[in-house]
Amino acid sequence: MKNFLTIILFILGVTLIRQNVNAQCAIKKTVDKFNGETTFRTPILKPGSSVVQPVFFTKVLKADGSVLGYFMSLTAYGSIPIVDGEGAIILFTDGNKEEYPTRKVDVEVSGGSYEYSVFMSVREIMMEIYTDRAIDAFKLHIFERTLTNGEREKVKECAKAIIAAR
Repeated sequence: MKNFLTIILFILGVTLIRQNVNAQCAIKKTVDKFNGETTFRTPILKPGSSVVQPVFFTKVLKADGSVLGYFMSLTAYGSIPIVDGEGAIILFTDGNKEEYPTRKVDVEVSGGSYEYSVFMSVREIMMEIYTDRAIDAFKLHIFERTLTNGEREKVKECAKAIIAAR
């Protein structure tokens, strides 16, 4: 009986954690009234703050429902201004990496530091990979960002949610 209760409590705990992650990946949907395209976005800001998520996804559907494209944004912070940076590297926890050497890195002033970001189109096959593999860290030009275990799991769940969005 004790083992049974332990198993039930474990299942409830995992379910509550998954519901919390799914709630944090609440997809925002907008429809363009001029061309009928539908855009889905995972949360851009961290809950309850003005801090940008390190990774967020966007999906755009044509008016006929077919996928126009998937997009990903990566954000890191630094203390020095560099306005002509290029390149993004994504490292996965399994040792694989994706390199985007010509991606322009945008910079904005953000509360005494500088916010570096890349917004890029992502192939559908890469979106599937983001649901399976955990992103360990990424580098935008010279600025690195390592994800916490919670952020890694959230990125995977948000990738699943954006693919499923209709």
